[in-house]
Amino acid sequence: MKKNKDKAISADLINTSEQLTGKAIAILISGEKLNEPFVFDQQTQYQSITKEISVKNNTLSCMFPPHSFTRIKLGVT
Repeated sequence: MKKNKDKAISADLINTSEQLTGKAIAILISGEKLNEPFVFDQQTQYQSITKEISVKNNTLSCMFPPHSFTRIKLGVT
């Protein structure tokens, strides 16, 4: 996966150790600028976005916005 400071990046995450089950949940936090500092008084602008990601054949296809942090929760069997 190649980084880009201005464009979203798509990636397929392939699991090779366990069987993934159901849907995954992605929790995303992003900023507008690469060097944007966290400001405690403006913490409401850092609200996370939650979305479902389909799991097919042990693979998750995700889109990662620039300047973001994504946590993915999923089940395994």
